[in-house]
Amino acid sequence: MTPSHSISTPEVQSDSASFHLDDLLGPGPFPVTFSKGLRDIVPKVRTVTLRKLAGYISTKQAETKAGLPMLKLARMEGGVSTVNVKAFSGAIADYDGAGGVTLANAAARLREAGVAALVYTSPSSTANLPRWRALAPYSRELGVDEHLAMTDRLNGALGGIIDDPASWSVHQRFYFGQARLRDESKGGGDADPVEVKLVEGSSIDRLDGITPAPRPNGVHNHTEGDSGDLTALLWTPRGHSIEKICEVLTLIPNGSEEPQDWKRYNSVSLECNHLQRHLAVHSDLPDGQRPANSALDLQSLV
Repeated sequence: MTPSHSISTPEVQSDSASFHLDDLLGPGPFPVTFSKGLRDIVPKVRTVTLRKLAGYISTKQAETKAGLPMLKLARMEGGVSTVNVKAFSGAIADYDGAGGVTLANAAARLREAGVAALVYTSPSSTANLPRWRALAPYSRELGVDEHLAMTDRLNGALGGIIDDPASWSVHQRFYFGQARLRDESKGGGDADPVEVKLVEGSSIDRLDGITPAPRPNGVHNHTEGDSGDLTALLWTPRGHSIEKICEVLTLIPNGSEEPQDWKRYNSVSLECNHLQRHLAVHSDLPDGQRPANSALDLQSLV
């Protein structure tokens, strides 16, 4: 029988132990969208301070990552898709550990840049392959264009090390809290204790002196005006026609072994997912108002 393994509540580290800088000099309370998990499509919006959010992250626990709650620094109303995002309250940088930058090092970079932030490790983080997320709230709610620019700025403050397009995703939610077990795909075993670090500073949207980093491949720019209407961003063409997708799908091996070019195949699956969301949102529009390709039956592709 596998022995029981208790999860201890980590201590939130801060640059100041004598007073709550969040509530005095740093960003004020800001809206955060919380959901119980990936399948929770009716999230709740709470207004919190950075320190209060750190407390949430340090105390939530689950057996695995899939059981943990999720968050988004935005106001999402009525659902969890792009069209439900009404405004952004902060930028999130998701680091996957490829360059070995630790949470402590990330916090030091943000402190040097003067950015008020919260940095916490993800359940898959290890000493050899650190994985963490940096949350930088805004002084006010922003639309999509400004939000994407602030994500560029946050990446610049971190040294341009964020290369995962998920950080720029309009509707992407992120897990938070302590998992007892690490996912098998990430090595398995007991997960390392979650680390949470508060960084003193100013709201990132007030720090014009930070040079933004270039966006990584896979991030699609929003070309509409900053009107708060985010629908157009999701439906920006991603460069592959339906015909090309169908052609590539027929070439994907159907065996039990992982194909050598799995990353290329994965990009095709993302295209299909993109089209599926496209059709779901526009399915109730009259025929003459539906975007191109809305007649595609995705079930015929699998």
